[in-house]
Amino acid sequence: MSGEIMAADSLLLSMFNKAAELKKINDAVVRNEGIIKLQEDLLNARSVQTNLVARVIELERELTHLENSKNDRGACAKKMQLTKTKKARRLSPTL
Repeated sequence: MSGEIMAADSLLLSMFNKAAELKKINDAVVRNEGIIKLQEDLLNARSVQTNLVARVIELERELTHLENSKNDRGACAKKMQLTKTKKARRLSPTL
């Protein structure tokens, strides 16, 4: 009888250990699924960031172009004003 009790005890301990191992495996699977989800989220965030950086670069180029156009128009307007002033001086009678 005591041999049977010890065998049953050993069997129960073995089953408990196997259950603990299965729990560890399940925990590892759950952990790995969480890691994979986190990696997917990080990749998506990186993609969004890359798109935003590209858009900022595009907008900076557009701004530079607009500023250059404005400066060119300002320089052209000044040149036209100087030309008008010179013409006006030539046309005005001197006393």
